[in-house]
Amino acid sequence: MTGGEHGPPADPRDVEMALQWLERMNLRPQDLLRAREGSRVVPTFADFVPRVVEVSRPPSRRVYGTYWDRLVREWGPRRLDEPTPEEVSRLFERARETAVVRRSSNGGLGSALHTYYALGAVYRFAVAEGLLSDR
Repeated sequence: MTGGEHGPPADPRDVEMALQWLERMNLRPQDLLRAREGSRVVPTFADFVPRVVEVSRPPSRRVYGTYWDRLVREWGPRRLDEPTPEEVSRLFERARETAVVRRSSNGGLGSALHTYYALGAVYRFAVAEGLLSDR
């Protein structure tokens, strides 16, 4: 394999020839990239969150365990790449609304923030595992 991160730069003549072949086949370079990304198997929250819990340190498990459980409960059968930004916002809002009220309560802000950080940990691990792109 040549070019980019996988070896020396590609010969410009080879690149031109490849582009001509793609044009003949009515394809664009981004079509090839999309096809490769599409072949990646993205796990569900129910399958992936336990892996995150397993590799997390005990203090993180203690703080975020409840929020990881909520992710599995609410989005368990969904793939990690399915929730939309609007759905993520609603998840944070539900966390805020359903927070346990204590004397030191801050209107659920802490619960929403913990949900945010718990979800972030899931996605960071998915990117590190090569399951999702950070772009």
